[in-house]
Order: sequence, then C-alpha cells, then structure tokens
Amino acid sequence: ARAQFSTIGAEVSVSSQPLPVARDVYFDASAFNTFLIVAIALGLFPGGFAISLVRDREYRMRHLLRLAGVSAVTYWIAYFLTAALIAALPVTVMLITAAATEFEPFMGPAFAPVAIGAFLFIPASLWFSFLGSFLFKSFETCQLVWTALFGFFIWVPYMVVSILDLSQLPEASEVLHFVFCTLLPP
Repeated sequence: ARAQFSTIGAEVSVSSQPLPVARDVYFDASAFNTFLIVAIALGLFPGGFAISLVRDREYRMRHLLRLAGVSAVTYWIAYFLTAALIAALPVTVMLITAAATEFEPFMGPAFAPVAIGAFLFIPASLWFSFLGSFLFKSFETCQLVWTALFGFFIWVPYMVVSILDLSQLPEASEVLHFVFCTLLPP
C-alpha cells in the first residue's frame, strides 16, 4: 500500500483487532440434538452411492456402456446428477417440514445457513463417496464397510468438536473444526 501512495506523499497504516469472544453462550440441548440427528441422518445415505459404482466396476458395466457409445465423462456426470437429485430429496423434505412446523432450531435467521449448508453437503459428500468407492474391489465389502465408515466420518468429528466447544476449550474446538473440514469434507 505504501508503494502506491508514495508518489502523492500520503502514508497508509493498517491495524487489525480480534473480535471479542462471547463467553456468555448457553447450551441449548434441543438445538444440539437436532443437528446431531440431522447430521447422522444426512450423513448415512451418501455412502450408499459408492456401492453401485463398485458393482458397476466389479461386473464391468462401464466397459459395456463404452461399447454402447457412452463416454466416461457422460457416465460420471449422469451418475453424479442422478445421485445429487436423489440426495436432494431428503434435504428438501427436511427443509419443507422444518418450515411447515416452524421448528425453532431451523427457523429465523438460522434457516438460510442451514439450507445452504445442507445443499452444499450434497456435492461434497457425493464426491467423497465416489472417491471412497475406489478403495473396494467387491460391492459386498463396500456395502459392509464403507457405509459404516461414512457414518463414522460424519458422527465422530461432530461429537469431538461439540464436546470441546461446550467445555472450557473453545479455541481447540475451532482448530479441530477446521482440521476436520479439511480432512473430511462432508
């Protein structure tokens, strides 16, 4: 900034102060349990989309589709869009139900962030599930292992961050929140 204004003789100084940390936050068990149940419910079904991908790979269905003239890009885009539409159904039903019943943890200023977060969760969880499908050679193994692991990846980080946030370590919960968002995107 100084180099840009040096020709006119002006000097610019910048300072930054951290925002105050609110310590008078109270624990609302209904909001905590609501988001825990929603996170678990929405976190379980995207893992199932990997099963079909592994089954297609195991039975060599993509090879048959290529012989029929379907390109790899078309296959992946069609599968992603189909899975995204299927995954959007429970999110849409959840938001309509919350709005119709005026469910308090989702209403007011919280509705837009909950809706945006829920719909952004869909592509992130699908890509994570698609990538996880390459860990398996058999769809039976994928069905047993990946769906459980996928739920585990959703539930455990949520609980760790929530418990630390409720304790006297809110800074640690914030750091772990960003670490988990980086390592486990959905």
